[in-house]
Amino acid sequence: MIEYTFADIIMDPEDPRLEGAIGKECYLSDFPKIALDVARNNSTIDRLKRIAKEETCPFVNEEEESNWAVIILKKEEPYSERAKKWIEQNDLKEGDYVKVTRKVNDHEDEWQGLWLDYMDESVGKTLKVKDIDTYVYTISLENGFYYPYFVLEKTEPLKPEYVPFESKEEFIEAFHYHDNANYSETEDILMNYGMWLKDKNSHEIFLVTGVFNQSIHICDFDSDESWGELLNEYTFLDGSPCGRLKESK
Repeated sequence: MIEYTFADIIMDPEDPRLEGAIGKECYLSDFPKIALDVARNNSTIDRLKRIAKEETCPFVNEEEESNWAVIILKKEEPYSERAKKWIEQNDLKEGDYVKVTRKVNDHEDEWQGLWLDYMDESVGKTLKVKDIDTYVYTISLENGFYYPYFVLEKTEPLKPEYVPFESKEEFIEAFHYHDNANYSETEDILMNYGMWLKDKNSHEIFLVTGVFNQSIHICDFDSDESWGELLNEYTFLDGSPCGRLKESK
């Protein structure tokens, strides 16, 4: 919890603590005790517009452009507190996925970590959360590096993208791979007496009667099915797409 004391009260417009304060959030009043109470209760937050050094009440707020005699600059919560809140608000846990939104400067925003050159490759990628260090509140991802919460965005895991096969060899290899799935007794018998596929819409099972370089022939249909049509219209019996993973080649 952030604490405010009388030492945080500023009345001198020349106070060095005011350097860079224009536009920052603050607490304003004409009375020191009231300003301190407002800060402690985190109420009536203003934003400093300018400092009129020649005036009796030199601190001018942004919204009303009113002059005040006393100012307390709003303190930011420690990194650990902000990180803890972000983790709780996002219900982040091991196994979740996050997107790395940008690079980080070393020790930026009180993060006690280093950004290594190797980490540049992770920017824009979606990665799985490996560990959450609740001592220093830094987050380890599946690539083995630690990240601060403020460059992470919780998201869903990327769905595998499939593309059409390019040869009969790719189709046959994929068919045999998915042939190892757990099927019903009927499907298991069918699989041992030919190559069968499932229609995406009707969920009916059809027999493959020919495999060619650019297409396959399916029983009960007069025309061949291209690799693109196969991906769009059919699945293997275990429900897997009739295509190959895009990143697998």
